[in-house]
Amino acid sequence: MKKLIAGIIFLLSVMAVNGQGHHYLLEKQLPKELKEISGVAKDGNALWVIGDNSKGVVYKLDLQGNIIQKVTVSNAGFINPEAISVDDRFIYIGDVGDNGGIRTSRMIIRIAKSALGKNLEATAVGEEIKFTFPDEGVVK
Repeated sequence: MKKLIAGIIFLLSVMAVNGQGHHYLLEKQLPKELKEISGVAKDGNALWVIGDNSKGVVYKLDLQGNIIQKVTVSNAGFINPEAISVDDRFIYIGDVGDNGGIRTSRMIIRIAKSALGKNLEATAVGEEIKFTFPDEGVVK
């Protein structure tokens, strides 16, 4: 898993130098709470990450892989978060995983960045956007 993390950071930090196509690899031993990352989203000079077993926590990292904010989503009962995305105003967490093929609904949790402040630890309330697919819960 650590190699996967390094690979993700590598993909985000690849740079072309003088048009030569040289690449640089940035490696970082991430904290144990980020042992299994399910989603990464670049947001300016930061990365937002969600872990597979996140227990309602989203992490903001600097581009060197240091945690700069830990956000607990107080109302989120994540089942299997697998994706994260950001725009100028919000963080979106896709709680869409279904390893057993038994879920009857999915959800996207939308968190307002303006509610996070600058402290290392923050708590936020996320808006739950629930949805289903026509054949939800039917294993094919």
